[in-house]
Amino acid sequence: MTPPRLTIGFYGTDGIAAGLAERLTDVGHRVAAVVDPRRTDIRYRFPAGGRVDTEIPALRRCDLVLICVADEELPDAVTALIPHVSRGQMIAHLCASQGTRVFAPLVDDVALVMALHPCVYPVGSPDAAGVLRDVDALESVPWLITADPGPPEGVAEVFVAELGGWPVPVPENERPAFAAGLQHATEHLMTVVDDACSMIDEAYFRSGGPQEGIGRALLRQTSRRVLEVALADPDHSVPGPVYRAAVDTVRLQHDLGIPDSATARSYRELARRTAELTPFGDIDIELWADGPPGGYPGRAE
Repeated sequence: MTPPRLTIGFYGTDGIAAGLAERLTDVGHRVAAVVDPRRTDIRYRFPAGGRVDTEIPALRRCDLVLICVADEELPDAVTALIPHVSRGQMIAHLCASQGTRVFAPLVDDVALVMALHPCVYPVGSPDAAGVLRDVDALESVPWLITADPGPPEGVAEVFVAELGGWPVPVPENERPAFAAGLQHATEHLMTVVDDACSMIDEAYFRSGGPQEGIGRALLRQTSRRVLEVALADPDHSVPGPVYRAAVDTVRLQHDLGIPDSATARSYRELARRTAELTPFGDIDIELWADGPPGGYPGRAE
C-alpha cells in the first residue's frame, strides 16, 4: 500500500534541500511552499518553479514542514515557525547534531516531530542558478532518524524508504557523536587531501615540473584504494613509516618536506594519533610529535 502523498513545505534551503525537493516531487509529493528569509531567489531554486509559495504563512497549509538550515541556526528557525504551525502537521529538521529536543517550544502544537539527516556529502556542481541539487546522491544512503517510538518513528522510516534510503535510529543524546564522526570523515578528510595535494604540487613546481594538479593525479588511485580498505576492514593498516615506528623517517619528511607551518602542525598531530592507533603504538613518535619542530638541517622556513 502506497503511503499518502503529502503537501510539503521547506523552511530554509541549505545543503541538500533542493535535491531533496526534487526527489520528493519525483515520488509524488507536492512541494507547495519554500521559505528562506535569507534568500530572494527561491523561485529559481526549487522544482515547483512559479507554483511554490515563498511566504511563511503558507507553511501552515503543509502536511509536513522540513527545516533545512545549518545546525547553529536551528533553534532560531524553530522559534520563527511557532506562529505558523498547526496541530495536524508533522515537522522535521535535517541537522545532524541535534535530535527532537529542539522542538520543545512547539511539540504540543503539532502532530509529531522528527530529526532526520541524510549521511551524504553533496559532490555535484551547482546548476545555472547556483544551486547544488545532487539529487542522485540521495539514492541508497543511510539517514539518521530520531523520533519517539510508535507512529513518529514509523513515519520517519517510511519517509526515508520512499526517498531510496535506509534508516539508522539514533538516540537523542548520541546525535552529536554521530555528527562529529560524519564531519571528521568529510570536512577534515577534505582538508588532509587538500594539504597533501599542495605539498606535492609545490614540490613539483620547485623542481620545474610543468604539470598543474600533479598531486591529485598521484593521489587519486592511492587515496581511493586506502579509503575503500579502511571502510571495509577496520583491522587493516597502511604499512607506512608511522606503522613501522620509523621516527627518523617521519621526522625527515616533516622537517624537510613541509615548509608550511600550519600543515606541519597538522602532520605532527595526525602522526601522533596514527601512532596511538597502531597495534603496538609507538612512544618515540608520540614524543616527537609533542616536542618542538625541527631537527634536520636545511628545512625551508
